[in-house]
Amino acid sequence: MKSTSLAIICFLASAFLIPSRTLASATSTTTRATSIFGTPLAFDEITIVIPSTHSIRHPLPPSLRANILSGMCHMLAGIAGGVTAVDGDGHWVPSDGFELVKENVTLLSVSLNASEEVLREVYEMSRWLAGRLGQEAVLVKVNAVAYLVSPTQTFVLGH
Repeated sequence: MKSTSLAIICFLASAFLIPSRTLASATSTTTRATSIFGTPLAFDEITIVIPSTHSIRHPLPPSLRANILSGMCHMLAGIAGGVTAVDGDGHWVPSDGFELVKENVTLLSVSLNASEEVLREVYEMSRWLAGRLGQEAVLVKVNAVAYLVSPTQTFVLGH
């Protein structure tokens, strides 16, 4: 994948931005929230953006998209106990040009305490998804940090 690729996900007319928070600020917020809400259920959040196209610009047949969404929801719910699916619009520039591509996307989010094993499983699901849909990559967010996962990428521990 070329480094010139840009992934911008716009969701409900606002940019899907990565907040910049320090660990101290996050810890302080967690401490305050715990004093109000009680013991946290989970400390990690993972979101996978599910495209609605194959090979960048070709719409998926509705039945195939439904099957992929259902399968991904079942896998994520099996890992985390539940999954939230939110439909929105994705806008991004592919590596083959400067044309802005718009497509329907579904954001699948789970809250959990993510072990390395869980992160690897989500990573492999994302690689499979990118390959199955002929995508350059799919966007995965782990705790507000965005990653582009390509079908040819390999997991490297510690990177």
